[in-house]
Amino acid sequence: MIQHVVLFAFGSHPDGMTKQEFLTSVKNSFEELSGLIQPLQEISVSININPNEEYDLMLRGILERYEDVEVYAKHPEHVSRVQRWIKPYVSKRACIDGSLLL
Repeated sequence: MIQHVVLFAFGSHPDGMTKQEFLTSVKNSFEELSGLIQPLQEISVSININPNEEYDLMLRGILERYEDVEVYAKHPEHVSRVQRWIKPYVSKRACIDGSLLL
């Protein structure tokens, strides 16, 4: 089992939305991927409530094998959400893909 964890810091958000509204929209949009992408077994997104930290959002996905991370990343449903919610606004990203079986 692989745990795919991505942290995002956003430098901006869409006009007409507060940062909290934006983060909630990102969270809801990515959590909709559960059941839409075959190798993705579980997904959760957390909004950071600690104002002393630089990252705003954490995405955590569970997949069976490391190779499934690439299938997930290239899936059209994932790509469309990245293009809509992440690429235009992200200022910093960190990712870890770790085995849950060690």
